[in-house]
Amino acid sequence: MAPTGSPLMKTRALLVPALLLILVLLLLPACGGDDNPTDPGGGETTDTLAPAAVTDLQVTAQSDNSLTLGWTAPGDDGHTGTATAYDVRHAAVAITAGNWDTATPVTGPAPLAAGSTQSLVITNPDAKSTLHVALKAVDEAGNWSGLSNDVNGDFPDPPATVHTLTSSGVNTEPWLHDGVLTWIRSEAGGQNIYMAHLNAPIPVPIAITDNGGFKDNVRNHGAARIVWQGRPDEYEDWEIWLYDPVGTPSYAAFTDNDTWDTDPVLTNAEDFAWLHGSAMFQTIHFWDAAGQAETVISDAVAPTSEFNNERPVAEGGMVGWRVYHRAAGSGRSFFLWDGDTTQDISESIASNLMQEYTLQGGDLVYGYHGDPDELRLWDGSEVQFVGAGDDPSLHDGRVAYTKWDGYDYEIFYWDGTETRQITDNEDIVDHAPTLWGDWLVWCSRADIGGTDQIMYMRVE
Repeated sequence: MAPTGSPLMKTRALLVPALLLILVLLLLPACGGDDNPTDPGGGETTDTLAPAAVTDLQVTAQSDNSLTLGWTAPGDDGHTGTATAYDVRHAAVAITAGNWDTATPVTGPAPLAAGSTQSLVITNPDAKSTLHVALKAVDEAGNWSGLSNDVNGDFPDPPATVHTLTSSGVNTEPWLHDGVLTWIRSEAGGQNIYMAHLNAPIPVPIAITDNGGFKDNVRNHGAARIVWQGRPDEYEDWEIWLYDPVGTPSYAAFTDNDTWDTDPVLTNAEDFAWLHGSAMFQTIHFWDAAGQAETVISDAVAPTSEFNNERPVAEGGMVGWRVYHRAAGSGRSFFLWDGDTTQDISESIASNLMQEYTLQGGDLVYGYHGDPDELRLWDGSEVQFVGAGDDPSLHDGRVAYTKWDGYDYEIFYWDGTETRQITDNEDIVDHAPTLWGDWLVWCSRADIGGTDQIMYMRVE
């Protein structure tokens, strides 16, 4: 046996710890844990398998101001395991990969195991008319799933929420019928007719003409028929133009003569009337689309040698117009034509003192310029006081109108019983209201240097 202090004993003392260290190092991989099934060899994390994209996102319930969403939970790796978190986002338009970053995040629930049913309630922020929602899932390694399918819910626009439809050009003469709005926009290239569908989630102005020139008195019967008076320049006479939305949308002149044709009004989706002739010698013409016939409906009650017919109003198959008595001085009459017979309602409404007027559903609202000046509604038998104002628009017995409030013109609304002020601002001129159903539209401009823009809201 070698002595304790011999060189051999010293060598053994050094080898034993070295051998033990080597053994420990060899055993470490076998004893160490590995929670990543995609990295069975251990070492650094190499998880590259993302959660599966959610493909069955759906709206399971909806209230006046919220959406309840449901979907099947994906996994940590595809459809296996449990994801780490969700990123849920909403927007006013459909969510895609291109606009995902601009959508608004909301707090989502913690992911459940793959295959579980999950839900989330999202309150409609900012009273959006349409709310779109989509989501992604992420695992603990930061691997993101693809974008889920987009879902959405439509919400009624809250009453009294004022929206701005236009922001450029000079926008005038709005006309509303059955949710379809038309108006005239004046731009550098002249005047063109624009249209917007207010019942769409996000109304968008669409140009329906591109020929410039001069335009006036645009009227629509929903999207079925649009008419207006137009001329290429200030030296030509006015003609009646029609827009045809069927097939490939197009527009064309309806009349073509050397006499002015102005103030077209639609009695229904096909037929219309207008004012024909030079000043002081004008007659009311009517186009019967079914019979392809043009007739004069005013001569029987107002021959032009004695009377002067003024702009017509029409709706529901009926045409109304005021007549100025040239031979008798300044007397005025008012007539209603129902497609067959003509009725003189002058005595019922005291037409000698009436001014602006509009017709709808057999009712007539008009300005009575007496003492005091006021708006009145005639329902076929009785006259009712509406309010003091001008420029009335009528639908279903309700009236929107313009009134001076001591500072500028504002929009007022009468529901058949009570009146409320819609706009209330200084140095903003609000005018030209048009009313149909729950929608109210008007023009608004800054008093000094402003341009008319289109505003709209629900009144009920």
